[in-house]
Amino acid sequence: MAVPVWAIGQVLSAADVNNWFVPIVAVKPADTGRATTTAMTADPDLLLPVAANATYDISGCLFYTGPNTASDLKFTYTLPASASGQYFPCHQNISGIFTGSFAQQWTDTVTANTTGTSTANLMVVFVKGILLTSGTAGNITLSWAQNTSNGTTTMRANSFLSAQRMG
Repeated sequence: MAVPVWAIGQVLSAADVNNWFVPIVAVKPADTGRATTTAMTADPDLLLPVAANATYDISGCLFYTGPNTASDLKFTYTLPASASGQYFPCHQNISGIFTGSFAQQWTDTVTANTTGTSTANLMVVFVKGILLTSGTAGNITLSWAQNTSNGTTTMRANSFLSAQRMG
């Protein structure tokens, strides 16, 4: 859908304001820990409801911690049917190497390292990309787990995702 064009003096409807000027935002209110599991499951807080036939600018930060003994983090996103797009997860891979310049499909599985469970070891994945939906509305949802079953990996409070409609 193309961005509407408004005329000078036109009163915008609540739907126009909500659809085009207000971002959709999900912020984790509390930590979510996952212990000794490699089965990715949906994060209870990090999901964004998106409209059908729309284009979104997606951004966010995933703050996480985990054991420094190779538990690491793996994550992906589930999308509404037939949605597509790319993003870059700016982060350190499981070898501790910066991987900020490689694009991913939203449904790819990405891994990131952990360096310890204290807040002094807080790691981050910066998320930036574009999402295009087709005829089905739904949620873009972060799913995640440990890459190697070991200890507890925690998605920290204040992690967030944001979607701004562009079309």
